[in-house]
Amino acid sequence: MPWRGYDVHARGRVWSVPKTGAYAAWIERERIPGYLAIEGVHARLDALDAAGLIHHPERGVWPGLKRYADADRGNPPQNLILEPSGFTNFSAGGERLGYPTQKPVALIEKLVRASCPPGGLVLDPFCGCGTAVVAAHNLGRRWIGVDISPTAIDIIRERRFAPLGIEAEAYGIPADLAGARKLAAERPPDFEAWAVTRIPGLAPNERKVADGGIDGRGTLLAAPEGGGPRLVLAQVKGGRGFQLGQLRDFLYVVERQRAACGVFVTLERVRSAQARALAAERGEIAVGAGRYPRVQLWSVEELFEGRRPALPALADPQTGRAVQPRML
Repeated sequence: MPWRGYDVHARGRVWSVPKTGAYAAWIERERIPGYLAIEGVHARLDALDAAGLIHHPERGVWPGLKRYADADRGNPPQNLILEPSGFTNFSAGGERLGYPTQKPVALIEKLVRASCPPGGLVLDPFCGCGTAVVAAHNLGRRWIGVDISPTAIDIIRERRFAPLGIEAEAYGIPADLAGARKLAAERPPDFEAWAVTRIPGLAPNERKVADGGIDGRGTLLAAPEGGGPRLVLAQVKGGRGFQLGQLRDFLYVVERQRAACGVFVTLERVRSAQARALAAERGEIAVGAGRYPRVQLWSVEELFEGRRPALPALADPQTGRAVQPRML
């Protein structure tokens, strides 16, 4: 029903007046003794208005309930570890790898010391860039790290452990062409992400459906000769049968996105001379003293033969610095 000239029902709404809950209890405690016992929507509206808890706008059609921060204090502060660096992001000490949720190793070491005895086992089921497993290793604990992202596993192995001379076993990541075939058949999106990250400097497309023919993106460290975009695109096809139409579609995507260059990635080597000629028609780009194909074909089969795409230097997707060589 209308109240003081406001007809909310005529606009498809109803009154929503605090009757129970934390804010209603605060109103009774701090502003209107006996408020919780008031019956009727209009009666509660009158009481709130008399207590100055309703805002009447100069323009517009809705009155508003005033809320005070004092009523929303929530839980008091807990006993949190605030040193070193608390739970905030950080950049000191050369640790930062570009993960937005990365924590300092020293902070995680405090947690490991407090919760796992020497020789115990630390399991991090969402290990990201590997801070927890590094902290566990530093403190002589056994550890297992799990992550769905091939990029995360690469970062842990290459940027965390390789400088320390540590060799870590990785399970679920292809070690040969047969393993890649199995991944492509059983989990195509994971295969696409893994194949993209075999090319140093490329990161998987975040969209897995309706991705516009783009499975990976990267950025050239330096612009091509004469200027222009630095975008690098990749598309991955995990099926065993190559289709020329798929390549034509990718060539269209490269032109539409005005990419500097593109890599068409297949599971097995493309032996079609027509396909290679079609890619070669896109010409070359010049970066620095080198010349590189604008579009090229490359396969996971060639990856395990030790061959990489011919690309200029790319920026690391996480840090923006020159990308470092990647292990298989």
